[in-house]
This record gives sequence, structure tokens and C-alpha cells, in this order.
Amino acid sequence: MLNWLGRTSWYRLLARVPLIRSPGTAGRLQRKLRLLGCACWQSANHGLPLRPGEPMEVVSRFADGQASLAELSAARRAVVVEIGRYTSGVLPLDLHIAAVVTERTLDSQALGEALRSPFWRLGWRNGPTPCDLLRELFGNPFRPVAIDPGVLTWNNGTVPQLAEVIYQENRFSELPILADALEEAGCCCPELLDHCRSTGNHVRGCWAIDLLRGQK
Repeated sequence: MLNWLGRTSWYRLLARVPLIRSPGTAGRLQRKLRLLGCACWQSANHGLPLRPGEPMEVVSRFADGQASLAELSAARRAVVVEIGRYTSGVLPLDLHIAAVVTERTLDSQALGEALRSPFWRLGWRNGPTPCDLLRELFGNPFRPVAIDPGVLTWNNGTVPQLAEVIYQENRFSELPILADALEEAGCCCPELLDHCRSTGNHVRGCWAIDLLRGQK
């Protein structure tokens, strides 16, 4: 079995995620890959936020069905213009990522090639690595976590409502509050509670938030 928690080769991890081999998951995988690309872009830029209207912010919204294909195409054109300013033939890591995730169709191989660009080692010096972010988005697919429906309906749906606010407003610092609400609702899943209370980097597409939001 793949050593999911111990491996440091993100590309090998992603290539073996069961989700990729399962029928009917193409749309879900596209969403996760785009959000992974956005998170890697931010990491390569030392946590730079996604600014409204800029290419990577459009990609993030497109992943969730909140931006149109026309908007994605416009973002792609903006990235191409930026690429045209480089004449050395070697693109910075963040621009290489942007060039891939603004494509109409994205696959893990293309993203893997972007993240293996010449500057990738420098890109992760001060932020989470692709392996860190991959685990953040996919959790451990070899030990999937299930949630008791009673937890989701507790107190008029407090738990999924909190998860939705955290996701939509990027308030991931409030995940420990969500963990407290989970416990009050009767959740005793250590993987879920520990993840919500972990001090690691949490991003859009976080497996725990997606689970509580009912995101497929």
C-alpha cells in the first residue's frame, strides 16, 4: 500500500489517489486540481492572497462553478501576456503554475510538470510544499472519513453552516471553533477533529471542510 503520510513525492501521491481511478469523478478531480494549483501558487508567493479579478482568483472561482468559461479564457490571455514578457525561456514557478491551471482542461500530469519546473525547490522554502497541500485537499483517501448525519443536523445545521462560512470567507483560522462545534454535536472522529485543530496550512478545498459542506 502507498505510504500516503510518509511519501514526499507529491506527484506519486496524486498519481495513485483512488479518486483518479474511480468512474464519475472527473469533475471533482478537476476542481481539486485547480484549487491545488491555486494553493501552490500562493505558497510559491509566500501566502500572497488571491486578488479579485486576477487570473488565479478567477481560477479559484471557476473551480467552484462561480466563474464562467469566458472569464477563465480571459484569465488565460492575461497569463499568456505575462509569459510574453519573459525572454530567458525559464518561467518563474508561480507563472508556470498559472499557465497550467488557466487551461480549459487540467490534468495531474500537466500540473506535475509545472511543479517540477527549475525553480520549484526555491518556491517552497517558506511555505507548505505540494505534498502538504495535497494531503490538505485530499485527506487520506486510503482511510476515508465518514460523518454521522446527526452531526450535520445538530442545532439546526450549525456545523455545515460554520463550514460554509469558513470556506466562502476564507476564515480558516476559525477551524478550531468548528472542531468545538463538532464535539458538541457528538462527533468523536479523531482524524476530523485533529485536522480542524491542526496548525498546518488550511486552504480552499480542505478535505474536512468539503466533507462538512457536502462537497462532492
